[in-house]
Amino acid sequence: EMPAPELLKSLGTGKKSGRLFLKQHAHEGFLHLEQGRVVFAAIAGQSGDQALQTLLSLHQADFRYEPDALLLEPPQFEREMDAVLQQLPVRRPSVSVPTV
Repeated sequence: EMPAPELLKSLGTGKKSGRLFLKQHAHEGFLHLEQGRVVFAAIAGQSGDQALQTLLSLHQADFRYEPDALLLEPPQFEREMDAVLQQLPVRRPSVSVPTV
């Protein structure tokens, strides 16, 4: 188990290339990396920025990394991992207030 920010930072810092598959329940998608930069994102028929936002919003997703995966589609963007990490939603604990 590894928190998403730590996993993404490790892949970015290590200048890794490959495909990071993310799955949460029925939702499955991937980020494709080239030299530690995110160049492609896809999930549930979405791609590009919309898919990137959806993938970053998954909570407790299972992941699989394939370093030898090739990107057969044209790159959609070239995002430094630091910029991607800044897009991660801030997780705030929910507080329940008792009703009187």
